[in-house]
Amino acid sequence: MAGDNDDSSQKNIPQNYSQQILNPTRVIGSDSRSLSSTDFDNDADIKNAVSVAHIVSSSQVATTKPKTFDDLLESVGGFGTFQWLALVLLLSPEIPAAFVTFSPVFTGRTPSQWQCISNDTSQNNVTSTWLSSEEACDCQGKLVTDYSSIVTEWSLNCGSSWVSDFVTSIQMLGMLTGSLAASQISDWFGRKRVYLGVCFLMGVGQLLSSISPNAILYGIARFICGAGISGFMGLSTIYPMEFLTPKYRMLTGGVGPWGEGIMLLALLSYHFTEWRTLVWITALPFVLVFISVPFLPESPRWLLRNQRLKEAVKAIKTIQRINSASCFKNKGNRQQVQVTEELLEKIAMEELQQQSDSTTRFSYVEFFRNDSLRRKTLILMGIWCSWALVYFGISYNIKNLGGDIHVNMAMLGLSDAIGYRTSLLLCNRIGRRKSLILFMTLGAVFLVSLAVSDIFFVLSSTIVIILCFTGKIGVAAARSAARMLTGESFPTSVRTMGYGITGVAAGVGGILSPQIVLFGSLWWSPLPFVTFGVLSILGSVLSLLLPETAGQSLQDTVTTRCQAKSNKLEENLDKSVGV
Repeated sequence: MAGDNDDSSQKNIPQNYSQQILNPTRVIGSDSRSLSSTDFDNDADIKNAVSVAHIVSSSQVATTKPKTFDDLLESVGGFGTFQWLALVLLLSPEIPAAFVTFSPVFTGRTPSQWQCISNDTSQNNVTSTWLSSEEACDCQGKLVTDYSSIVTEWSLNCGSSWVSDFVTSIQMLGMLTGSLAASQISDWFGRKRVYLGVCFLMGVGQLLSSISPNAILYGIARFICGAGISGFMGLSTIYPMEFLTPKYRMLTGGVGPWGEGIMLLALLSYHFTEWRTLVWITALPFVLVFISVPFLPESPRWLLRNQRLKEAVKAIKTIQRINSASCFKNKGNRQQVQVTEELLEKIAMEELQQQSDSTTRFSYVEFFRNDSLRRKTLILMGIWCSWALVYFGISYNIKNLGGDIHVNMAMLGLSDAIGYRTSLLLCNRIGRRKSLILFMTLGAVFLVSLAVSDIFFVLSSTIVIILCFTGKIGVAAARSAARMLTGESFPTSVRTMGYGITGVAAGVGGILSPQIVLFGSLWWSPLPFVTFGVLSILGSVLSLLLPETAGQSLQDTVTTRCQAKSNKLEENLDKSVGV
């Protein structure tokens, strides 16, 4: 009887109800109207119809397979414990990287006063006199000071005063060359190995710096450090980004502890005044990188693009296993996807079906020959060059500002920390491009104000520091936005190479910044701030020329000129036949 009742109650369900409840606006057969309660004889019919629709809906969801890599990431947990773990492990080394980048501020500073100790042998008398940097050149005895640096140890004052800033430029030259090498190697051989390699370079370069017997070997060590720094800056964005879905990619540019690393460096330099001790202590944290990062898998997006399907399956299953055991996993009816080589191959084919570079190894020449890359490459290079000159110029000019250098450095780190978090809040709300324009303009306003005021008025050191650090907040936030915009603008097949070639432009700006600071200290004090303000304006203007990338899926391959023409012909053909 129960079965008869069920049959009698379900026979009154209008035909195609389950299809209509799944898509009520779709015309099914000849019945195009929407269903209402009048189409049923009683409440039992409605309940049975809903049950049927639910069964059909569930079966359709269960058979749905991810078609893109971002869909696959969502199906194995989206943003879960694994993504948090990857961000923590891959971004935490920003702290020792900040040590390496800005340690020359302390190791290469020139004392404002020197103590001249002379020994009059005729009268057996020792005299001590405090002299300014200019007066110290006339000292006939021994010059000493209350702290240690390469300037005091190797007597890099007077006629050799240019050496300290030149060594900083050598570090920036290392950043230029390292950016090219690390980016191309990581696109060819993977993110993980090269990430560990650049951390190794920073640690070794810092240790070599601490034992250098002269300025020449110290400069070579700083070159090695620079090569590691630039490679790290690119890979610390690209590597974790490729584990994330579009909604969360901004975290790679906004939650890193770079600013906190600068503040910690200020604290360490206050307690360790001997420069060699400071340098080797700041190299020690890199040991932790080689303990933790090897447990992370290679970027599955890179593996998939290079047809290394077995390794990609293993990496995806690792992500799925960690996220499935997580209290952070998204709730709801998320399907459990069986990750197989066949599924990944289908995703790869889906994403590459209209592309032609799946097995091509690109060179840097292609960035200027390829129509789809040339314009964005040149614009991003201009933005990064102007940004680097302003950012590193302000940072290395800190030793020429009034006040305590340790407090100034701590404020510098605080401005970075505030800038990155501000960028994190805005980039997903208003987009990467608008955020970059806003932050570069903010930096320009304060730096131009500082330059104009410095030309026409005599400013107190407090006002100079406030204006400088407020402008630095805008410049630091611009870096976070520019990192994301750059990473999302280039396809996976050349993404780190794209970051590398823009890093070359940043390296050029970094090389010039210490020299502008030196010229300002020697010739015209407003020169650095005038230069920084003008370049910030230039960066804002260039940012207007880029497309928005927020919320977009990452492109995996490059569209060549022939493929672009073929796609255009297909579009025109479709239009001509009325498709």
